Amino acid sequence: GTEVIVDSMTAAGKPMRLIVVSSLGVGESRDQVPFAFKMLMNTVLKKAIDDKERQEALVKASGFDWIIVRPGGLTNGPATGSYKAGVDVKLTAGQVSRADVAAFVLLQLDDDTYLHQAPAITG
Repeated sequence: GTEVIVDSMTAAGKPMRLIVVSSLGVGESRDQVPFAFKMLMNTVLKKAIDDKERQEALVKASGFDWIIVRPGGLTNGPATGSYKAGVDVKLTAGQVSRADVAAFVLLQLDDDTYLHQAPAITG
């Protein structure tokens, strides 16, 4: 997955931006999720969370310009544009549509606001 992408980008030899979607609750955002979700992260979701931790470590060590987007609970609703995003630890988990996450990711292609950061995004 991410390792192949990083290797391919490195082989291309061009400065690039790597944007990945992880999850709220990974890394330093762990305190931003409710206790019940933390319990799931340590049991049912442990493998997925461990994979996301590895993904984030690879991205941060890549040497590229990077942004790690950490959405809360994903829904299949339409884009609303009314999401909240930021690196503020007071931003807690909530639901956000996949369409809003996609719109946010597209904005990051040429915006340096969150460069080398991992913003959370919630509804």
